[in-house]
Amino acid sequence: GGLAETHNILARMRELAIQSANDTLNNTDRLNLEAEFTQLKAEVTRIAGATQFNGTVLLNGATASVTLQVGANNADTVTVTLTNNTVGNTTYAAASGTAGLGIGPVSVTITSLALAATTITALDAAINQVSTNRANLGAIQSRLESVGRSLAVASENTAAANSRVADADIASSMSELVRAQILQQAGISVLAQANQAPALVLQLLK
Repeated sequence: GGLAETHNILARMRELAIQSANDTLNNTDRLNLEAEFTQLKAEVTRIAGATQFNGTVLLNGATASVTLQVGANNADTVTVTLTNNTVGNTTYAAASGTAGLGIGPVSVTITSLALAATTITALDAAINQVSTNRANLGAIQSRLESVGRSLAVASENTAAANSRVADADIASSMSELVRAQILQQAGISVLAQANQAPALVLQLLK
């Protein structure tokens, strides 16, 4: 996803910074490396703004957390904390002023030997932060998968219980129907016998 690609880009940016930190390069060489470096910075920021779910931007700091309802009760929720992954043009900082990628604002350019060395340190911190974020989200994903399995079992149990109740109702209804039919037949038999009684009396009187 977005964090995985961000991690890959930061690793490439670190490679460029290491190359720029080589004292055998001249200013032209570093400017050529900086051209790719700048594009990669822009791509990390683009990914941060483009990673969305259902219209909610997830990685640019606009959404601090997402709460997921995972059960039928009010307290059955899981909150996912999101970290800003915006990379500014010159600093790792979000537009709101909070540090992006969990590190303080630092210059990230490789146009000189000294700046390249500083940038390597900043990128190491950024890569570690992204790795931590990925690990945390992976743990939450595992938790949600466990919740999903629990909900599936609960759903099966509820369906089974409902089926037992429905089956019991059918059995009870059939029993009542048979009882009513027996009573009806008995009533018809008694009525038939009652209707035959006057005829028998008349035959006796004849």
